[in-house]
Amino acid sequence: EIKEADSALVYLQATPNTSLEEAGSATKLLTEDYLLERVYWGFRIAEDLTEPRITVIVSGVRSPTLEGLLGISATR
Repeated sequence: EIKEADSALVYLQATPNTSLEEAGSATKLLTEDYLLERVYWGFRIAEDLTEPRITVIVSGVRSPTLEGLLGISATR
């Protein structure tokens, strides 16, 4: 669940007609809707793209599946 995250790293590759305001909407979503205080982001115009690509890495998210595989407690 992203709402449990401590912070996020966002990398957006966008089409040439993407504005900086549009690019910032991804970070706005994370800070306002998911209440993340630390969101770091990068933005690059990619001339060859027809649709934007976004990569989001979050820290502090719990994964019961991974915790089970590693044999660690699911509670903090």
